[in-house]
Amino acid sequence: MTNIDMVGSGNISLGDLATFFSTATGIGANGGTVRLNSSNGNITTGAIDTYSQVFSAASNTNAGNGGAISLNSAGNISTASLNSYSIVGGSGTSRNGGAINFNKFRSCFGSNIFEVI
Repeated sequence: MTNIDMVGSGNISLGDLATFFSTATGIGANGGTVRLNSSNGNITTGAIDTYSQVFSAASNTNAGNGGAISLNSAGNISTASLNSYSIVGGSGTSRNGGAINFNKFRSCFGSNIFEVI
């Protein structure tokens, strides 16, 4: 599992992004987080996926939670899709997807503040 954290002052334009934890057996860790911040531009991405996956069909397997996705931009936010989930191959337990948040920066006297949209 790896976290993706990108901060920029201009446009952020990326293809598909994925961060995950995957294992064949046992207990899965949480999916990684994705955080993109553009203080002065737009964010454009392909699909963003963060998840925890356990392939085993055994009943004692547990997947972790999907990771959080946070997109913060002064301009527009455009993505192909956003997915945060947990999946298990058998009768084990899958957990929750992570939170998905959008915030819009607004300039105020030369400083950036958050305004929830």
